[in-house]
Amino acid sequence: CDWTYGTLYAVHLTPEGAGYSARLEEFVTGKPLPLTDAVIGRDGALYFTIGGRRTQSGVYRVTYVGKASTAPAAPPTETPEHKLRVELERLHDQGTGPEAIEKAWPHLGHPDRLVRYAARVAIERQPVKLWANRALKQTEPWAALESAVALARMGGKERQNDLLTLLNGLNYPQLTVPQQLALVRACQITIARDGLPASEVLAKTIARLDAVYPAQNNDLNRELSRTLVALGAPDVVPKTLRLLASARDDEVAWLSTERMARNDRYGPKFLRTGESRPNVQQIAYAYALRMAKTGWTPELRRTFFAWFASTAPWQGGNQFRGFLDQIRTDALAAVTDPAERKMLASLAASAPTVSTAPVLNLPKGPGKNYTVNEVVAFAK
Repeated sequence: CDWTYGTLYAVHLTPEGAGYSARLEEFVTGKPLPLTDAVIGRDGALYFTIGGRRTQSGVYRVTYVGKASTAPAAPPTETPEHKLRVELERLHDQGTGPEAIEKAWPHLGHPDRLVRYAARVAIERQPVKLWANRALKQTEPWAALESAVALARMGGKERQNDLLTLLNGLNYPQLTVPQQLALVRACQITIARDGLPASEVLAKTIARLDAVYPAQNNDLNRELSRTLVALGAPDVVPKTLRLLASARDDEVAWLSTERMARNDRYGPKFLRTGESRPNVQQIAYAYALRMAKTGWTPELRRTFFAWFASTAPWQGGNQFRGFLDQIRTDALAAVTDPAERKMLASLAASAPTVSTAPVLNLPKGPGKNYTVNEVVAFAK
């Protein structure tokens, strides 16, 4: 149910690995059609409701009239990967014993992400002392990465140095991009949960990630910038500022203009956002840099805060400008010198936008200052 753009979609699922691929079909559309819920009734008809935000509410019933068969569709053929996933998910049930570790462990390196996830969760539900040492001995990339995530989530501070040593021992250049992202993500989880590691391991982790930053991939650069900032890497600020100056977004497929036209309030705003081209990748870098505590020089700070003024033409949703302002506020809070903070705040102030609206002879009024009671009387 798409409330905003008045579209009820049918999603056709096709088994693919342990999950499904999906094909989207517009089933019912309207202007306005603020969909709030849908259900298949016992009579086989589709019921959906509309309403909200001062729009007319209603209930609709959709039935089929025609000669095509309405017999129940045959269930999809279960793939071997899906069957395995279901078997592993049964090991998540309350009361499952340590035998789950032996059943799930061989599948930590499975090529299907959903199977790997089901296997890891089954292992995480068992006492960490039963599998921690085994996790640290993994060498196959996916098995090692899933083991590291399990330890980051369940192992606690005492195992942090060991799991980072495990990650630092993987041959990063030989990993696929999804595996590289998983490695960085495992680092993020252990830092978020248990803080920074011991100094020797911290230095090795910074050196390992700094050596591959920047990457040739926007997603990796986002995660690497945030992780290196959290680790306190000395070179992350100048590196990220260079990326900030030249970052290009990946191509994004917008909804069609015809679909946008189904909502006169939100559609035009969304299309203006596309036309103004706010650079999402640059915003991600600014979001990471706002928390950086090391690596700044006066010149680098001026470069960073001047970027905020360059975003003045960008448009977005109702909260878009507020989010950018919050990034700036967070970054200014890290500047300890009051005079420098005042100068940087001025440098970051959004440049005034030039209005292209025609000059109109506006009506004059109201002629007097009305009281609330007078306005209420008029309303009655």
